[in-house]
Amino acid sequence: MHPHRSIASFCLLLVAACAAGPDDREGAGRGGGVVLQPGAQTFVGSGSFCTRPATIDETAVTRATPEWREMERDSVREGSARHSLLKTAMHQRVLAACRKAARQHGYDLVVRVGDIADSRGLAVEDLTAWVVGAL
Repeated sequence: MHPHRSIASFCLLLVAACAAGPDDREGAGRGGGVVLQPGAQTFVGSGSFCTRPATIDETAVTRATPEWREMERDSVREGSARHSLLKTAMHQRVLAACRKAARQHGYDLVVRVGDIADSRGLAVEDLTAWVVGAL
């Protein structure tokens, strides 16, 4: 076989495999995951492949951040550059705290309370207190 043909064949197979997306059997082998509401806010993991899902009260968590307290204390105007910067920093802090709490307690999915439409029999825990503690 000509060497260019084998490389071309390999490339075509690789492109086809990537275009096909993840195999649905992966989720079934790991517990099947959960079904999320449209527009769900995912902080950690994937609903499709999780085995230990958790939720957080996003309002309680964001209000525990120093950025939120600064916005409230200084009455930072929504839409201002300072508001955008603080909100971005707050979101990054919440994501980091969610990752830390999930890793420490063995959860592979963290979403907002109410964002799981169907838990498919998996126990869903509230991770809010641990995330606030990680802040």
